[in-house]
Amino acid sequence: MQASSVSRQIAELDRALLEQRFATVLELCSKGDVAGVAAYFTPDVVYAGGTWRYYLLAQRREGREACAEMLQALYVTYESLGSRIDFLTVEGDRAALKRTTRLRHRGNGKVADVAICNFLQLRDGLICEYSEFPDTLAIAELDE
Repeated sequence: MQASSVSRQIAELDRALLEQRFATVLELCSKGDVAGVAAYFTPDVVYAGGTWRYYLLAQRREGREACAEMLQALYVTYESLGSRIDFLTVEGDRAALKRTTRLRHRGNGKVADVAICNFLQLRDGLICEYSEFPDTLAIAELDE
């Protein structure tokens, strides 16, 4: 029984550390700090795609530089006004994260809260693969 308790404590600690790390990444996003976000990626990170309305974010990207370029292009259109983590589950080296991000469209000035789900794989504490699935209706309304 003691081994089970220790395993549970380790899992809770890992989850807390990952939640803190993801919160830091989201804070860097709200500052538009592409280099800061990219520092949490492995050099061979893969963006596996998602459902953003713009094709820019539907494409697979490979490598830290390619993912950083994609983020920079995203920040041209949208400004993150902050995020909160609504749900996080961690199993081994994989995590699923549901968050709400307040976005401002830089072109039309509209602001909206957008629910976004991320699926991540980690290696040595860094993100080695991720995908992103925002509420497409909220994004479409923000883009109008």
